Amino acid sequence: MCIRDRRRPPRSTRKESSAASDVYKRQVLEGIEGVRVAIGPGRLLLYLLQGLFHPARKVREMYWRVYNNMYIAAADGMVSAYPNLEDEGENKYRRSELELFL
Repeated sequence: MCIRDRRRPPRSTRKESSAASDVYKRQVLEGIEGVRVAIGPGRLLLYLLQGLFHPARKVREMYWRVYNNMYIAAADGMVSAYPNLEDEGENKYRRSELELFL
């Protein structure tokens, strides 16, 4: 059997991620954690909100992983950066206590 006769699996099949890519992902997450400490969770949240609904699943998963880590580590710092939403009928999105404090 020749090398070129060898059948390749279709691209739609999932390959297990290598240990090296897991290390790279962990290093990126640690770097983003450093950015969170440096610039604050509110500023980082504004960047994360753009990627939480990305059309590519793998990209979206990383954004959600970063968001969940930040939510656990700095939930109180994220509150002031949440966007203001208009009220919709029965749903009230106002945060009057927070707006008075700021």
